[in-house]
Amino acid sequence: MSKNQKASGITNIISYDNSGNISFVSGSTTLMSVSSSGAVLLTNTISGGVAVSASLSANSNLLEGTGSVGFATTASLLAVSSSQQQISSSLLTLTASYTALSSSYIALSASYNTFSGSASTRVTQIESVYATTGSNSFRANQSITGSLVVSSTITAQTLVVQTVTSSIVYSSGSNLFGSALGDIQTFTGSLNVTGSSHTIFGNVGIGTTNPTAKLQVAPTNEAFAEGIFVNQAGSNQATIRFKSAHSADSDYRIGASILVNNAFEIYSVNASASRVVLTNSGSVGIGITTPTSPLTLAAASANFAFYNTFNNAQVRNWAIAMNYYNLGDMSFLQSTAQNGNPITAGTARLHLNYDGNVGIGTTNPSYILDVRSSASSGAPIVGNFQSAGGDAQLYVSNGSITTQLTADNTNSIAIVGSITNHPLVIRTNNTERVRVSTAGVTTVKGDAGSLIQQAVTVGSELYFQLWNSVGSRRGYIGYGSNNTAILDFWNAENGDIKFGTNNTEKVRITSAGYVGIGYSNPDAFVASSGYGNLVVGSGAGNQGITIFSGTASSSGLMFADATSGTGAYTGYILYSHLSDKMEIATGGGTPRLTIDSSGCVIKPYQPAFNAGKNTNSSVSAGATVVFQLTTGNKFNIGGHYNASTGIFTAPVAGVYVFSASIIWMSLANGQTMDDSFWIYKNSSIVAYGLRRAEYESTYTGNGGYFVDFANVLLSLAINDTVKVVNNRTLDIHGNSEFSYFYGYLLG
Repeated sequence: MSKNQKASGITNIISYDNSGNISFVSGSTTLMSVSSSGAVLLTNTISGGVAVSASLSANSNLLEGTGSVGFATTASLLAVSSSQQQISSSLLTLTASYTALSSSYIALSASYNTFSGSASTRVTQIESVYATTGSNSFRANQSITGSLVVSSTITAQTLVVQTVTSSIVYSSGSNLFGSALGDIQTFTGSLNVTGSSHTIFGNVGIGTTNPTAKLQVAPTNEAFAEGIFVNQAGSNQATIRFKSAHSADSDYRIGASILVNNAFEIYSVNASASRVVLTNSGSVGIGITTPTSPLTLAAASANFAFYNTFNNAQVRNWAIAMNYYNLGDMSFLQSTAQNGNPITAGTARLHLNYDGNVGIGTTNPSYILDVRSSASSGAPIVGNFQSAGGDAQLYVSNGSITTQLTADNTNSIAIVGSITNHPLVIRTNNTERVRVSTAGVTTVKGDAGSLIQQAVTVGSELYFQLWNSVGSRRGYIGYGSNNTAILDFWNAENGDIKFGTNNTEKVRITSAGYVGIGYSNPDAFVASSGYGNLVVGSGAGNQGITIFSGTASSSGLMFADATSGTGAYTGYILYSHLSDKMEIATGGGTPRLTIDSSGCVIKPYQPAFNAGKNTNSSVSAGATVVFQLTTGNKFNIGGHYNASTGIFTAPVAGVYVFSASIIWMSLANGQTMDDSFWIYKNSSIVAYGLRRAEYESTYTGNGGYFVDFANVLLSLAINDTVKVVNNRTLDIHGNSEFSYFYGYLLG
């Protein structure tokens, strides 16, 4: 090593060998460096005399790592003692007072010999020449294999530090970490970087050693751990700005803003306007900086869209739009197709006018609720109010009058009515047709008011009344008349009442009170016969009346002349299903004719008699033969035969059968016996004795006894008389088996 020093400056250099040992360069060229052995290399440029420039290569410190070797710090970068090679904060300010190497300390005089010789000679000379205390000026590259303790300032153009176990404080200039973008710098302690601009190339990881983005923050697993904390002092905003070079519009700032009520906001830098605001009370504003609700949207045409990503042909997108059809309106829009835009190609399903009218199926509602259907055929349902199982109710009210429409699930009925004390009116063609009063009176009006039907409770009777156009009651249907369970069908006019089915008259009650079933003019029968209160049949085909009873019961047709006693059934026709017989009764309900199940006709009260002689008597010629005996085997049904006079009087008109037999006694042979007796009807002979003989013992009689007889069938009127008259004065034997007279009504 040689050292030359001139009064005007440094003219000699310290060189380094090819093995990488420490070397210094003098003059105006590079001065200090460190060899490749890993020791600190200081390089500085000294210009003008012996002074060292304070700029450190344009006033910058370059801290350069080697390869992927990072700076491992075991303590704060700001707290390293001088014994641990502390680089104090004063090193960040490289002033001329610290960096200038005066000629008294670093000047290499001309008396120094120029360095030459082997490397070992150079090192020995450096170690013997340069002091370990005070200030040293290194020319060319210097290799320090031991420890370098600097108690003051290191000034260098480029400072390469491979390992830092404590702290490094950079107070000014620019600092470069690593030599390539792929280099990784790891800080295990705290990092405090000051200055106005910091440039980092590559990915930065905080809390992670393998960042995959420009900035990746991985907080600890602690609850509520903060990944990034932006804390702006004073009245400034604490924000993060995002800007894309693609478009000027892609410039946004997010963060806490004291200008918008201390809210969190998303701010468009290009538009100079807040886009989204979140207040500290939790309200969100879009397009407005003062939201008054949890979510407030503000725009000239504010639209809120809901898109459905489900893949189905029935899926539609929805939107809520303001001022879409008219100013002040709000519409709920549905896209017309799957994946469609409900704003540009949508249909309004629900529309609210500025005046409060709501439209369903219309965008121009004329009423508070205006529901319309666009269907032009079929029976579209334009409204449906339905519950899950209970009563479904719809109330319409103006504050004092309330109308109710209810599906009553409990009673399985539909209810339409007023739940306040007001009438219910039903109209057609804007004309009242039905009115139900608060008292329950129902009035139904026909065209032009020609017919009014009214249901009203009068006292305890319920009426359904029919009125004419002038207000006179012409008929009614009533129930409960005079507190009885009576159903009234009433025609106040002098007219008939008709009942019909299948659009055809079936029953008529005439104004005279006659009833026709299947016949509309029962009065005609009354005019002809005097009887026609009930006419059954139309006069064509088979007609009849059927009385349907139980198998052990009876069916009857009663004839009465009183409302109680036997007069209520003084006559009747009765059929017993139990014995399968029919009875016909007259005269106080006494059966007069019975037809049993075998077809036999029983007439217990049919006029009939059978009378006989019970004593011997002599009867003059032309005298009535009296048959006194009507008891025992004899009878006199109805008492129409007079046993004292021998005369039968017909109780009713009809056909009668009569028969008479007489036995005479004490006759002599040759006694004429032809026409022995006659049967008279009133005063006329209607039958003669049939034998027409004379008595001859052994031939026509025996022992003086002769028998003759006669039979006749007569048609009698009521009170006609029938009797037997003797032709000759002869004795008649009193044997009732030979002498008898009987008769009966045949029909």
